[in-house]
Amino acid sequence: MTRGVPVHNIVAELAGRRTGCTKGLGGSMHLYAKDFYGGNGIVGAQVPLGVGIALRMKHRGEKFVSVTLYGDGAANQGQVFEAFNIAKLWNLPVIFICENNKYDMGTSVQRSSANTNYYTRGDYIPGLWVDGMDILTVREATRFAADWCRSDKGPILLETETYRYHGHSMSDPGTSYRTREEVQSMRRGRDPIALFQKSIVDNGLCTQDEVKEYQQEKTLRKAQLETKKQTMLVSIDEMTNGLLTRIDENVSKAYINQHRLNSEFKELITQLHIYQNHVNIWLKLVSDIRNVLKELGDVECWSMKMEQDAMLIDSCLQTVLSRY
Repeated sequence: MTRGVPVHNIVAELAGRRTGCTKGLGGSMHLYAKDFYGGNGIVGAQVPLGVGIALRMKHRGEKFVSVTLYGDGAANQGQVFEAFNIAKLWNLPVIFICENNKYDMGTSVQRSSANTNYYTRGDYIPGLWVDGMDILTVREATRFAADWCRSDKGPILLETETYRYHGHSMSDPGTSYRTREEVQSMRRGRDPIALFQKSIVDNGLCTQDEVKEYQQEKTLRKAQLETKKQTMLVSIDEMTNGLLTRIDENVSKAYINQHRLNSEFKELITQLHIYQNHVNIWLKLVSDIRNVLKELGDVECWSMKMEQDAMLIDSCLQTVLSRY
């Protein structure tokens, strides 16, 4: 959403619909869009990928920032610490954001982590604890982190402490490892939308009537999302046809260029074979000239030089062609 992808396209993608942002082929694990590199099926694997993106940005001299998010469960993965090390070593423009919602899949952070202060885990990378249930706090912390990276100060780590109301997945009721009372307590006292709504009304930024209008608009949008969910599913054939060869406007030009480069490379090898034939003709000609000069008893140095040059070129061509 922060990259400009409409909510209904995201929901349609999650539901495997053709109107999804990746035409229903990405799903929840491989959803992508412009400037959004999607998820990953391996826990924590997106973190080193985010560091790689930051490395590319630095090499190109761009003032962009790689925002790399992971959860409290992924925070214990070894590759996350490897990514921290290389990001600091090379001073890369990457914001690491650990979304600490208290539980990974079904295990509380107290049972899975020796150090639950995730913002301190970056070693020499500066870290900030952020109230993830306060919208304005998250905005200001993210703005600070982006300015930090764009000032060539290297990476920074944010721990946004938040809460997950629902289960980890559709098969998880979310109540086998915590009580319903705990969830209801968080909803009543710490819900970020309710807190933000109260804040803007208390500070005179909007009225209760405007809030009601927004609620009506929200109901309308929910209906639109339900409509998107009913759009045609991607067929099995569409999901598998052209799996390895599909190229369209959403695929990096690097893949398209590879086909062109392969064609040009084959043409180059063909030309080298032609040149080799020419060199062979040249060698035959030089040999004939030398034989004639020998018969006349007048072998000149220039004929020997011509033969040496031709043999050198032939040797180089043989070396190149032997590799392909």
